[in-house]
Amino acid sequence: MTVLLTHSFVGLVPPWIDGIPITLHYQTDSFKKLCEWFSTEDRSHLINIHMILPITNMQIALNQLLLSALGTNNKSEAIDIIRRWIWIFKQSSLKNFRIVGFSTDGDPRHMRAMRLVTVFFATLPNIKSNSYTNAFHLKIPKEWNWYFLSDSHLFLWFQDAANVCKKLRNRLLSRTINALSYMVLSFC
Repeated sequence: MTVLLTHSFVGLVPPWIDGIPITLHYQTDSFKKLCEWFSTEDRSHLINIHMILPITNMQIALNQLLLSALGTNNKSEAIDIIRRWIWIFKQSSLKNFRIVGFSTDGDPRHMRAMRLVTVFFATLPNIKSNSYTNAFHLKIPKEWNWYFLSDSHLFLWFQDAANVCKKLRNRLLSRTINALSYMVLSFC
């Protein structure tokens, strides 16, 4: 697919810098160059969508808004996801929007990203998401000896329960399931 005004093409996976895809990377007026890209570059077979659901104190339900949609080959790492979330958070803060949290399915990369950002038995040496001045600060009761997360978070995390249940159902009903290796190895 082409965007006529910029002579840019979508359908190919753009390179990433700090978890953010380079916009308008595939621009050309040359059909030969386009053919070369489609024979040598990764094509995006999946789409990664970021939606915004406004929170309101009124009883009416507001519609979701599309923030971004980008093609992917699903080869990103947890650190790319973390950088993208922090970039989205910073950009929205500049426009006076407060991101409260992110919701995702049970993809292992997203789960690992959540675990690393929440400092749940692991930390990142270069990204300290709980050190931001606009982070949430929770007052945790002393009797909550089961609560292992820190008391400061940049944003909250939610799992899309319907999507997780659908994935679990489909994988459990698969003819080629090897449940023990899948459950243990994919979470590590």
